[in-house]
Amino acid sequence: MDSNLHSVAMSVHQRLLTARRGHRRAEFQLAILLAEMDTGRLFEALGYASPANYGEVVLELNPRTARELALLGRRLPDLPVISAKLEGGELDWTKAREVVRVATPETEQAWVERAETVTCRTLEAEVANAMFGELPPEGPPDPARRPALQRMVFTMEAADAEVVRAAIAAMRSATHVGREELSDGALVAMMARTAMVAAEAELTAPESAPTGERFRVVLDHCGICRRTVSPDAEVSETIVGEAMCDAHVIDMRPGPNQGHLTRTVPEVTRRKVFHRAKWKCEVPQCRNKSWLDIHHMQARALGGTHDLENLASICCAHHRCIHDGTLAVELSGKGQARVIEVEYGDGRKARSG
Repeated sequence: MDSNLHSVAMSVHQRLLTARRGHRRAEFQLAILLAEMDTGRLFEALGYASPANYGEVVLELNPRTARELALLGRRLPDLPVISAKLEGGELDWTKAREVVRVATPETEQAWVERAETVTCRTLEAEVANAMFGELPPEGPPDPARRPALQRMVFTMEAADAEVVRAAIAAMRSATHVGREELSDGALVAMMARTAMVAAEAELTAPESAPTGERFRVVLDHCGICRRTVSPDAEVSETIVGEAMCDAHVIDMRPGPNQGHLTRTVPEVTRRKVFHRAKWKCEVPQCRNKSWLDIHHMQARALGGTHDLENLASICCAHHRCIHDGTLAVELSGKGQARVIEVEYGDGRKARSG
């Protein structure tokens, strides 16, 4: 190879490595600052609904990326080794995002060393098969290894985690079995089988499909300061947004109406929405008929009403995506000309009709 060409290539190579390290340092700063924006709820002072909303509009980040960077930034003060590696541009934030799911101050050094020797995909699989506080596996990764007992680790909203724990406890109470006889994982698999059977049954009786009353997550909402909290678990803006769309409201203010129960959307209107949608999710190409919610196409915070034309029947999975910022939904037309268009985070689009 020509020595001059090799010299130019090495020069560009070194500059690219320097630029990449600077890019990683910038991602570290994004994580720290988005975490500060999140914990202090500073986004509200600027007129944004959530850190993800702020990141999308102002920083032109994917909402999921903004949310994950904020979560990473919140964990970094407790993990100095990972924080230093990120700040120095030696570790990619996507690998750090995986490591902080399981690392503790005692195990973070081992996990960082593992992250530096395996691909991001391998690291993701190893983290998914690890418990919080465990050390990483040793030796070269073996993609063919698939143990008989599978470990599944999920990240979910705190309120959703309470639902899962309560469901497991309810099944234990009903079956009178302890963890020695049946693991939590076996009970979760049983619930999944039950859901599959119920889904098949609902194909022949759509009006009997469960809608709305999945589980009671108690939220305390102040009509003056507009702050919403939960006495049981930390709630995100996503959970609050879902509740504002379709929930029971109990007035606990002192006075003659104390204890009065209403729905966010009147029951008669809810039935009209579900009937119009033929008791299924209105997101194009979705066939889900279980756990349908009512969604306000124009948010109530932006002036949206309970008018029938502003409401849609959305399954709980897509409802979560909408309020999480990973699914954009637009409505055009009315009556027979009603059209719903969606765009997913990866750019996929779909249109009803």
